[in-house]
Amino acid sequence: MEWVDSKEWEERMIAKTKVELLMVPSEKLKPLSAKYPELQRCLERYTERHLLLTLLGNHDLFQQLSDEDLMALIEDAYLRTVANQAKLFDQNTSIAAFFMIAKGEVMLSKNQRVVHVLGSGDLVNLEIALGDGINELTGTARGATSIFVLPFEGVESILSKNGLLPNLKKMAHQQRARSY
Repeated sequence: MEWVDSKEWEERMIAKTKVELLMVPSEKLKPLSAKYPELQRCLERYTERHLLLTLLGNHDLFQQLSDEDLMALIEDAYLRTVANQAKLFDQNTSIAAFFMIAKGEVMLSKNQRVVHVLGSGDLVNLEIALGDGINELTGTARGATSIFVLPFEGVESILSKNGLLPNLKKMAHQQRARSY
């Protein structure tokens, strides 16, 4: 973890069963990753999963989910970085997915007027995800923005299983109300 983000982490791990732990100092790991690019990709994926777990765990909508359900969401998610002014959605785009912002900001606009700015840990695209067919908002990246894309079917299924689908609908209506 230290090597991936070039900083020291104060993580605490508790083993649920007997484990063997291999600790590789970062000065040994860096040359290995240059020689074995797959190792680099594995470390990056681990870091992405850790970040998404933190973001989901801090969001009201997902706090009541079990670790297993959170991990199921994380397994289907992927990280994308979009350029400044990239459109995530608008009146002509219908994407059935959640976007959770990892880094950067997304401006929600209506009639070319910014009505709300979302940052790290916020969800985007709720009204499209709910499939009402009417999207009056445009979501535009402000600066380089990293987003986690979570397929809606998986989110809907897990929230439904846990009786949390009404919470999702409430959030969507609140976000829509901001645009008026």
